[in-house]
Amino acid sequence: MDLNFFIHIGLHKTGTTFLQRKVFPNWPGVHYIGKPYSSQFVEPILWDDEISTVLMSNEQFSSPPIYPALLDPALRKRPWFEQRKIVVLRLKALFPSAKVILGLREPAAFSESVYSQYILRGGWASLEDFWRPDDHRGCLCLEDVEFDSLLDFVEGLWPGSFYFDQADLRSDPEKILARMARFMGVDESPPVVEQEVNIRLSESQVNAMRTYSAAQSSLGVNKKTFYRGLVEVRERTVMDKPFSFPLALRDEISIRTRESWGRVKSRLSR
Repeated sequence: MDLNFFIHIGLHKTGTTFLQRKVFPNWPGVHYIGKPYSSQFVEPILWDDEISTVLMSNEQFSSPPIYPALLDPALRKRPWFEQRKIVVLRLKALFPSAKVILGLREPAAFSESVYSQYILRGGWASLEDFWRPDDHRGCLCLEDVEFDSLLDFVEGLWPGSFYFDQADLRSDPEKILARMARFMGVDESPPVVEQEVNIRLSESQVNAMRTYSAAQSSLGVNKKTFYRGLVEVRERTVMDKPFSFPLALRDEISIRTRESWGRVKSRLSR
């Protein structure tokens, strides 16, 4: 029996946790390879010739993980958008014949979610240092969130890939998953369950965690102690107003990426 191999490559912050935990493992007729990749997932493909559709998912297949060492300009080797292209090119070399699934997200919402994840993982940059659209001295620049170039890059490597908008997945998962099933040639769509939400930080938590991380970074504490302390800071800080970017910053990102995101949306609607 022929084997159809699909790879869901992210992006980060586009519903990947929901898909990986609640949707893909429960998809009838699809052999899902989740994280971590081990013999319990791979061996059945080799020994069971009834398996015809395989789906692997990892958001780090489209870009490096959201860790301070890979975002902070003083620590990283190259800008994030350049790292992303290298990751995707190496993935193409590993899986030249795979069919690709890629989720995208409106750039302002994406940037805000990435910043929260960055803080959760020990980052301490201010918003002014995190978002610098016109140079590479910040954690994110304009090129990092101009997703039309990423879409074109992926399409050039794997023509006919499947793309979706995280907002559409959240608002109408049945429709997006039905389209995904048709793309994969699977008779049944996966069952739709309640969507999971990642940890949502408050403004007080962001400020307290940034202060802690900045102070600890200069002391050279080991990672285990550092992250244990970071969790304690988050848990003991009072939840107040949910963290969000200032309206002026969200508007700036949306305005600067309007043409790029418009081209993405026109492609998604085809």
